[in-house]
Amino acid sequence: VGNIDPSLPSEDVRALFELHCGPMDFTDLLNERGRYGFATFRTVEAACKAFALTGTVLGDHALVVKKKYAESFAGRRHPKANIPCTTPVLWVGGLGPEWEADDVLAFFREHGYATTTAELHRRKDGFRYAFVYFADTETAQSACALNTTIWRERKLYIRPRRDLEESGQAMEDCTVVIGGISAGIAEPDIVALFQAEVGNVTSVEMHDDSCLVQFEDPMSAQAAFLFQGHELNGCVLDIRRQILDDRKFAKGQHTKDPPCNTVWAGNLDDTLGPDEIHNFFQERCGAVSSVDIMHQPEKDHTYAFVKFEHISSAEAALKLHGATLGSKTLVMSYSRRGGDMPEPGGICREYQRGTCTFGSSCRFVHEERTAVLTVPMVYVGNLTDTATEDDLQGFFEEQIGGCASVQLKKQADGSIYAFVRFHDIALAEQALNLNGVQFGPNEIRVAPKRGHQMQPEAEDVPCPRGVCKLFLKK
Repeated sequence: VGNIDPSLPSEDVRALFELHCGPMDFTDLLNERGRYGFATFRTVEAACKAFALTGTVLGDHALVVKKKYAESFAGRRHPKANIPCTTPVLWVGGLGPEWEADDVLAFFREHGYATTTAELHRRKDGFRYAFVYFADTETAQSACALNTTIWRERKLYIRPRRDLEESGQAMEDCTVVIGGISAGIAEPDIVALFQAEVGNVTSVEMHDDSCLVQFEDPMSAQAAFLFQGHELNGCVLDIRRQILDDRKFAKGQHTKDPPCNTVWAGNLDDTLGPDEIHNFFQERCGAVSSVDIMHQPEKDHTYAFVKFEHISSAEAALKLHGATLGSKTLVMSYSRRGGDMPEPGGICREYQRGTCTFGSSCRFVHEERTAVLTVPMVYVGNLTDTATEDDLQGFFEEQIGGCASVQLKKQADGSIYAFVRFHDIALAEQALNLNGVQFGPNEIRVAPKRGHQMQPEAEDVPCPRGVCKLFLKK
């Protein structure tokens, strides 16, 4: 029975079915999709009558009545529950958003299974799952029999945790990054925390709000994740791998581009400024010529192009792949746009449109577009949302003596631009000189209207045969 009104007492649901179908047992349940229940009747005939109640409005909801899946089908619905355990760790799903680790441990204790600890995780929808650790693999395998057990009005799903080697989560090195620490945590505190429960700590490299902890073997580093969310001296520890994204940057991937003196630094903290990045690389690699920071808000991604004076410094910067800068781990590679690589020639069209973000490190030539106007009309871009036609008319009146008309337009992304018509081409050409002039808080972009411009002809090129249409149009 699905789509039950959450505010409705169970007795009302039971009374409805007993009135139409006869005596029954009702189990009331709740999950992330809503409230539902299982109605068990004395006979199959009585259960068949219950289907007629589909669509019956009870409270504010219309009930949905379906046949319950047979118990023999549960194994096919949850095939991973029958996987043999290779580690003493079980995955437990179906937990409510209010559940804590103690609730999970209490469930297994109530059913006679001794556990060591439970590692709780939160899904994006707010509900939780847990990894439960047992003393041995045999106990974990036996506890799998509790799969689909209903406890505290929730159906729990239990299966062995995927093998770390199979899932690609196994540690390949001995170092982990611990974030969320403060000045009140020192190296002895970190060593004391892991030494007793995890394994021998060989080194600890402290930073402002994080540290690198190196263990004797990868298994100890893997076990350190049991302390995820552990509170130490008032700080909640955030434990992660030393290199965040091994899938995008496989071994040797970040060195495949041709050597140059500019590197790409990804996965940056968006609170970092150019000076902080400049000092970080200059102290470790050598003289830095420039730092160009890029933001991609739609992807929540910040990266930078760091240009060095020497290629050897850029090669040294690549070795910082996986190092910690701020609160994140660096991802390094050679810049695909190069550094001291030969200029390919050609004019940067993005610069002429006013959209080039590479600045002085752009591989193309930054030259303004030269054109001859064919009509007395120009394009005006980079306007504020509050700009009006009267404001633009007043602006051109003050700068060059006025204009004939202004037509404001709005692009799909919400940006405002305008087409401004003048009384003659001479005034329109004067308006082109206003490109980059301050209009309100922005520097406006003034260019010939697309489709109404003509590149100047070479002086010695004869006029082609035929009638000049532009002359006829005056």
